[in-house]
Amino acid sequence: MERLTEAIHVIPPESPALKSPALERALSGREYHVTFDGRHWNVGTDDGEAGPSSFDREMALTLAIRAARHDYADGMDVTVCVEEQDGTFRLAWAS
Repeated sequence: MERLTEAIHVIPPESPALKSPALERALSGREYHVTFDGRHWNVGTDDGEAGPSSFDREMALTLAIRAARHDYADGMDVTVCVEEQDGTFRLAWAS
């Protein structure tokens, strides 16, 4: 039985393909923040995208980590931080 092989293409660093916005975003990092607004725990990102919210802190944290893992699978460096009672943020998950 013959095995199929895949060609590997090496792209030089100065190549225009590396300057595409989608690829630049994939190579950069993203932060997810779980914040409390007095009633809900909200998930948001450092680039202003709003995510889901929950009455339960642990559920909001689970949703943020789930979204972060999807970004990590797409090649991004990702962190998830959760707001503490004193208003500071604690690292909850990192890729």
